[in-house]
Amino acid sequence: MLRFLTRVAIKALAVFVFCMPVFAQVNTASIHGNVTDPVGANIAGAQVKLLNLMTSAERVAAADGNGTFNFQFVPVGTYRITISAPGFTTSVQDNLSLVAAQSLDLNAQLKVATASESVVVSIEAAQIETSQAALTTTVDSVAVNQLPVQHEDWTTLLQLTAGATKPFTSSTTSSTIPSGSGINLNGLPSAGYNLTVDGTNATSNPEFTSFNFYQAPNIINTINNDAIQEVSNVKGIAPATVGGTMSGNINLITRGGSNQLHGSLYENNESSLFDARNQFLTARPHLAFNEYGGSAGGKILTDKLFFFASYEGARMGAYKALTGTVPSNYLRSIAPAVYSSLLALIPVQTSTPSSATATTASYSGAASTFQKDGNGVVRIDENISPSNMLALRYTRGRPYLLSPALLPSNSRTTVGHTDMINGNYTHIGSRWTENTRAAFNNLLLNRVDAGYKSQLPSLSYGFSTGGSTLFLVSGNFSTVEEQIAYTRGNHTIQFGGIWQRQNAGRTRVTTQSFSYSTLAVFSPTRLPRFS
Repeated sequence: MLRFLTRVAIKALAVFVFCMPVFAQVNTASIHGNVTDPVGANIAGAQVKLLNLMTSAERVAAADGNGTFNFQFVPVGTYRITISAPGFTTSVQDNLSLVAAQSLDLNAQLKVATASESVVVSIEAAQIETSQAALTTTVDSVAVNQLPVQHEDWTTLLQLTAGATKPFTSSTTSSTIPSGSGINLNGLPSAGYNLTVDGTNATSNPEFTSFNFYQAPNIINTINNDAIQEVSNVKGIAPATVGGTMSGNINLITRGGSNQLHGSLYENNESSLFDARNQFLTARPHLAFNEYGGSAGGKILTDKLFFFASYEGARMGAYKALTGTVPSNYLRSIAPAVYSSLLALIPVQTSTPSSATATTASYSGAASTFQKDGNGVVRIDENISPSNMLALRYTRGRPYLLSPALLPSNSRTTVGHTDMINGNYTHIGSRWTENTRAAFNNLLLNRVDAGYKSQLPSLSYGFSTGGSTLFLVSGNFSTVEEQIAYTRGNHTIQFGGIWQRQNAGRTRVTTQSFSYSTLAVFSPTRLPRFS
């Protein structure tokens, strides 16, 4: 008894040291059940084997005096459960798919053996979850990769669950395409959710939760589709494992290797050549989109060491409508020579002003926007022993966006950098099961206007050159999480904590502003303003 209390005290102390009121996410499943004979009597000592059909990792448990068995922190995947006892037939339940946050209640009744025989049973998970109040929705890798979603964007699938919508926001090519970081869960604001990959922080913004960088330069959100094993969405009455969230938690679980070599290769091309022309336009706006990638996974050492790697690249070029107010031809004709070089940077009017002496006019045209992205994931899994498992993952993303401005010489370039490292270790004991996660998520966004480098003057006189800005934001997240499960009879107690450090780094916004020393008169009553 003293030994038991000592172990509880040590583990409780560890939780106290690392526990902080931030979010976590269930990344695994659990299985529990009872083994009985034909008359319903418990079979003590029955052997229960849980075999991962992809990696051959096997876990073994013995039913206690009440015929009860438990498996905690089981990685998602497809399993075979074999239940046997002396004098009884062997029960085999095959192709059992487990998803994140699932708590499977599995009872087995063994028949008395008259000869060497076994019973093979195929089962499916229950359609209604009765063990918890939270609403958990899972989208598996088949749906992620085969459902028709625009630009292989997994975030579109979030709307398959009740109470989840993506707000429509402005993007580089259209004002009616969902983009950016927004997802509304249960009608709450889009900034109220948490985003994790393999259970640890995966936001793309150091200031708030987001699956895209600021102003949406990404084509690929967080990680590429080929690397996703499943997308889990927990909302409603949030469990303790998802503490700290306001509306819900979105968790992506990455794919791992297996004993069988598997992979994929694909390319997706979209061109405006095949689009219908808008009835109000004289020509089709140009659009060219190309997305390509592949993945490979397999074994390094049979049943022991596995690898998985995937990469996705994307390129998109499109015309963007540009409208604005520009100096009229009359103003250009009377402007002093000192302003000639600046006015030459501004597009010429495309409409005739209402007055011959008007100083401003309207411009309407189009310019090309270019966007590219690259996202890679590498993961290593090791079955160190039947009681110890380790998974390591690295994710790299490099979005790039070139946006045109009213002044052709003042285009805007946005470059993002994300690097995520994640480690996941599981130790399995006879009664104690522990899951430890550690991660580091590093972020950098650099947005600069071309005019900033050339010291573009900011001129305002009924029209504006717009000025130029340098925007730089960086930050990182460090996460350490510990989850512990203790099983005794029909009861399992889970507790844990998470320590997370958010470093918002620095946000630098600099607006370039230059002025001419000459104050020249454009008209007898009006003077130009400079800023």
